[in-house]
Amino acid sequence: MATPSDLSHRIARFKDLEFAENSFLDGVIPGHERAHASVIGAGVVERADQGHLIEASDFTLGYTRVPPGNGNGLHDHQTVEVFIPLTSRFKIAWGESGEHFVVLEPLDLISIPPGIHRHYTNVGNIEGLLLSVLGGSDSGKVSWARKVLQDARAKGYALNEKGEVVAL
Repeated sequence: MATPSDLSHRIARFKDLEFAENSFLDGVIPGHERAHASVIGAGVVERADQGHLIEASDFTLGYTRVPPGNGNGLHDHQTVEVFIPLTSRFKIAWGESGEHFVVLEPLDLISIPPGIHRHYTNVGNIEGLLLSVLGGSDSGKVSWARKVLQDARAKGYALNEKGEVVAL
């Protein structure tokens, strides 16, 4: 039987989380401002200096703080991704150009399978907190839509051979 001290390294206190801006390549593009905290597993962050608190086992989990009108760029993953708004309302769009969408209220969720481009936008009028869960202990890297890669390059950023954000 596990004692409280046995599991102490598996506890993450929200108040102690460190949220990092520009954890992803698209964070340099206007309209994609947000701050992310990886909690379980490193997830798919693209900053070499961003760590996580708890080792992953079969899934990764992170929180993202998103100002109104902001969100992430169109992307895909090699695993399932679940979005759960905890505060505010989020438009979750999917398809080759994000042509399909649903608006989720707090605590609603959507599970998007691999192979489908997706993105989210905080459509509420308050800062949103979004919980993201990715399948697998190693969720791989983000596969960005071509337009996101072009827009980031126009701002002077790209990904290096390790999949980390670098200035050009």
